[in-house]
Amino acid sequence: AARAREAAPAKNLLAGFLYCGVCGAKMRYQKWGRAGYKIYCYSQDRGKPHLSRSDHCDNGKIWADELEDTVLCDVFAMSSRRLGEEAGPEPSGARGLDGLLEKQAERLERKLRNLYHLYGDSGDDTLIETITETRRELNETRGRLESFRSGVPDPGREERLWREVRTAKDAWAYLTLGEKRAVLRSCLEKIVVTYDKVDIYYKSAGKASDA
Repeated sequence: AARAREAAPAKNLLAGFLYCGVCGAKMRYQKWGRAGYKIYCYSQDRGKPHLSRSDHCDNGKIWADELEDTVLCDVFAMSSRRLGEEAGPEPSGARGLDGLLEKQAERLERKLRNLYHLYGDSGDDTLIETITETRRELNETRGRLESFRSGVPDPGREERLWREVRTAKDAWAYLTLGEKRAVLRSCLEKIVVTYDKVDIYYKSAGKASDA
């Protein structure tokens, strides 16, 4: 006999994250009578042919509440694992290059100030070319430093992210749907459902779980 189920409201908590592991199409929520909602592949939805990736997808249909529970358990467990790990080393050579560029910029700033003072005192027009070249070199160095820093991962960012996820776990029952989805967007890349197997991909670690 089919097990009894409580009808659950459609919240679409995982909408946008779900992908079919059989054909690669996105997956959707669908009301399933009075029993609740199921999630199934768009390739099986004849009403959305533009989202179909296959005419022969035979992926299964999974209860939405069960999948949501599985994903949330994994997300919260992942936050505990990540916060329990020691911080890894900084990228090789990152601090060295950052420091060199910063010192070079400071040196050029001092040189430019001295040139301005010298020009102010002497009014020697031959200094203008040197001032222009030093200013160009300073701007170039500052640009390199800014570009470098924007490309180096912040070692504390990931820890802050997972602390926010752990905090959200304690307040989950009181969060709005939008707030819950924002928490998931901060850490989830995608969820791939293949029959009864669920692969959860995290933004910072690729495929990190087989649920």
